Amino acid sequence: MVLEMSSVGTAAGTGPELARNKIVETTAEKPNIFISYARSDGAALAEELVSGLELAGFRPFMDSHDIAVAEDWEARLGTLILSADTVVYILSPAAMRSESCAWEVERAAELGKRLIPVQGVPVPESEVPEKLRRLNYIFFRQGQSFARPLRELVTALRQDVEWIREHTRLSEAAARWQARGSGTEAADDLLLRGVELANAQTWAGRRRDDAPAITPLLGAFLTASEAGIEARAQQERDRLEERERLVAEREAAQRDTALSQEKVELAQQNVRQVQRRWASVLVTLTMFVLLGGLWVVFEGWRSLMIARSGFIAGIVDRQVGEGDQVTAMLLGLEALPDPTSESIRQRWLPLEMTAVNALYGAWRKWRTEWGERATLPGGGVVVGFSPDGTRVLTGSGDTARLWDAASGKPIATLSLHTGPMPILALALSPDGTRVRAATQDKGSWLPGLGGTTTVLWDATSGQPVATLA
Repeated sequence: MVLEMSSVGTAAGTGPELARNKIVETTAEKPNIFISYARSDGAALAEELVSGLELAGFRPFMDSHDIAVAEDWEARLGTLILSADTVVYILSPAAMRSESCAWEVERAAELGKRLIPVQGVPVPESEVPEKLRRLNYIFFRQGQSFARPLRELVTALRQDVEWIREHTRLSEAAARWQARGSGTEAADDLLLRGVELANAQTWAGRRRDDAPAITPLLGAFLTASEAGIEARAQQERDRLEERERLVAEREAAQRDTALSQEKVELAQQNVRQVQRRWASVLVTLTMFVLLGGLWVVFEGWRSLMIARSGFIAGIVDRQVGEGDQVTAMLLGLEALPDPTSESIRQRWLPLEMTAVNALYGAWRKWRTEWGERATLPGGGVVVGFSPDGTRVLTGSGDTARLWDAASGKPIATLSLHTGPMPILALALSPDGTRVRAATQDKGSWLPGLGGTTTVLWDATSGQPVATLA
């Protein structure tokens, strides 16, 4: 806030000494100093201070110069104190009795202003307000140099002047924010942002213990500014998320459209490929017809019939396996050519040996019930059956085995001897209780050496009964 102040003439006796001490302020922005005084006994000193501070580069002002006639003095004084960087309070007996001077002290403390008490007329210590009594005074005594205490005052005013000026500027901004209705949308336009808020936070962190306090209003203003930054950042994040969502939806829609177009194009390509293939087939068939393709067609038919006969042969084998030999034979006849048939296809049907063999197997199975019952592992060079046909006797090397003829499972193993001589003959007794095995003795295969040995075995237990040399 910039105030246009009226110029006050330099008091006698102040100019030369100020010039000698070179008290000059060169900054473009001059600190605002509000002088509080009682008119009855402090006006002269106030006028002297105004002149001296102006020469020192400050912008001093007081109520007698800056409050118009019929203006609300309390509101005007509050505005002047709010815009002041420092309040200089002139202690005098009349000031101690003045309610307006006391109000100015309270208002300055409420706004967090730096207070500097100045004494021109002695005042009893007990009459000085507590907020001023605990501060150091600057004494302007009659008969003494005015420049020395003025210089002391200027030095005090220049202490932390930049921090104090920022305090004033931010306090004025907080007051405008409060006057517009803190918390409303209109007031939020006055909140600090960006670099300005960052500078204010840095400024608050540099506060010294003896500096003016950061008032509750100023603190609320800074907090609201921080909250506003976060709210705007959240709004921006929400906006960006919404934008990203819309972009993603649009891209997904574009991908779906592109995919649909690709599917249509792929279907069209497939149709064109099928059409080209069919056209190629038709052209080929036409060429075959034109170049004697009837023979190729016949050969194709022949191959198809052969494949058909093989397929029917498989069905015949499956039917035989299921025990239906009659159906198998009827089906097998369909796979064989018949010169007497009325069907041209049956007369020209090629002879397929797979079908012939399948038909023959079905007939043999139906006619004789031949077929493999079981496979006896180990093989054998000598084989015999029991008289009742329930057991099978096999021999190989020096070992004979009895098998169950129905299941093919082993009943007993007869180890004849440990030598490498082979079994010559095997036989079961007529009642099936004994097994006779004739083996060649060791060395009997040489001229004039050895003979044969016959061993009787119990067919049930597999134990030897007797050996006949």
